[in-house]
Amino acid sequence: MRNVYILVLSLLLNSSIYSMDFTNDEFNFDSEEVKQVFEEQPEARKMLELGKKAYEKGKYLSAANQFYKVIENPEYQASYNEAYFNLGKAMRKEKFYYLALFYFDLAIKDGDQSPFFNAALKYLSDLSKYIQNEKLLANISQYDPKVVPQKYKQSLYFLAGKYNYQKGNFAKAVQYLKLLPKESSDYLKSRYLLGVLYARLGKGNVSIENFKEIIDYKGKILNELEHLKLVELSIIGIARVYYQQKDYDLSILYFNKIPRFSEQWLDGIFESSWAFLMKGDYAKSLGNLVTLRSPSFYKAFYPEKYIIEALIYYNNCDYQESNKIVKKFLDEYRPVRKTLTQFIKSAKTPFEFYNVISKSRKETSDPKLQWVLNIALKDKSIKKKFVEMKTIDKEIALIKKKKPVFLNTPFAKSIQKILDDEKKNIETEIGEISLSRFKRVVNTIKKLLTDARVITQAILEIKEDTVTKELISLKINENEYFELDKEKIILSTPEDHIYWPFEGEYWKDELGYYLYPIVSQCKKK
Repeated sequence: MRNVYILVLSLLLNSSIYSMDFTNDEFNFDSEEVKQVFEEQPEARKMLELGKKAYEKGKYLSAANQFYKVIENPEYQASYNEAYFNLGKAMRKEKFYYLALFYFDLAIKDGDQSPFFNAALKYLSDLSKYIQNEKLLANISQYDPKVVPQKYKQSLYFLAGKYNYQKGNFAKAVQYLKLLPKESSDYLKSRYLLGVLYARLGKGNVSIENFKEIIDYKGKILNELEHLKLVELSIIGIARVYYQQKDYDLSILYFNKIPRFSEQWLDGIFESSWAFLMKGDYAKSLGNLVTLRSPSFYKAFYPEKYIIEALIYYNNCDYQESNKIVKKFLDEYRPVRKTLTQFIKSAKTPFEFYNVISKSRKETSDPKLQWVLNIALKDKSIKKKFVEMKTIDKEIALIKKKKPVFLNTPFAKSIQKILDDEKKNIETEIGEISLSRFKRVVNTIKKLLTDARVITQAILEIKEDTVTKELISLKINENEYFELDKEKIILSTPEDHIYWPFEGEYWKDELGYYLYPIVSQCKKK
């Protein structure tokens, strides 16, 4: 939290994109192109025409079988794009959304040079209402909003901005997102992304302006729940920006505005502990740490709370208590780091790691490993991948329900393999993301272990004669260092609080309101 960053939180991809009406709708292709294909490949044209007739009668699987015969034959490559495009349409009609995306992606692999480039856009846009997929965003982002009909530009502005943000092209993302007008259904989501972008670009004041626009918005709300989440994210976003700017009072003010039952509330309690520490309000900082120790939040991952607590006691010259907390942290997290390091080494590839974590979730008896597994799998990116995999599983199940006469066709076997391969790819991606997440957790613990040792070194240097032999035996890295402002702390009682003794029982209505008075042991000069 000392170097606070605005975290990228995933937004819903189901933007308001409706069917687009281009001139080359359905099967109306360019006449010269059709004539050329007919003259050079009459058999391919015959198959495509048979497929077209079946499609118009609503026999989409029969149509797909005809189109597939074209791409089976290497001599019909000139007709592949047309067949891919038609297969995409047929699969969309059968509600095979991933298969539709697969074939549309092939149909426009040549970009705007493909004769089906414009026609495919409306189908890609429609698919965004059913699946969340980076490939889909990448395809839609190929289109230049300048040449797209006016009524569809707003959706493309948002999707292009979102895609460029995900790819780290921040300047280009800002350029797209700023173009959305207030009447756009994606306007507030674009303001949130702009708030995040400007914060990452170091433009804190502009970031706050965008976040505040969401909070103060008085226009028509299409989705109340989505708007509420954006407001909560904007509040914590402002708090983090103010923390970055070292305006701890305003940072705390906004952390306190986070609704109690918000998903962001516990993060706000933890992060405001740092803000209280930085402004010297130790009673409130320690009080927040009491909240984090509540049994209600035993699954929450905030190992840094020990470092905050140790720093507070250190800054108040209570070196024995500071050392006690450091020792507790070291005893608890050294084994965790060792367990996680061994777990990471248990798989050689991301796909193997996916299988390991899937098995461990069900079988592990190690509470700490289960704890970190739950944390890793709550990663927003992993959640999105599981949603994708669920969609693919539905499509696989849908294929199996088809009649045997279809299941025995080469096309049916082909699409089953496509979905199986896609599922394995997603499992590999989940393994990659999970592995990265585990490594970040290990690195976080490693850094905190170093910080803990640094605190012990500082204690040794300041008051070595009061440190126990057990503390002196700790190994200190010679290259580590610790700096702390040793200003005098004056404890005062807030007028808007009533003290009530804490006797080990946690009451839900008290969480977040604890004060933990501490008396400085520092000698006056």
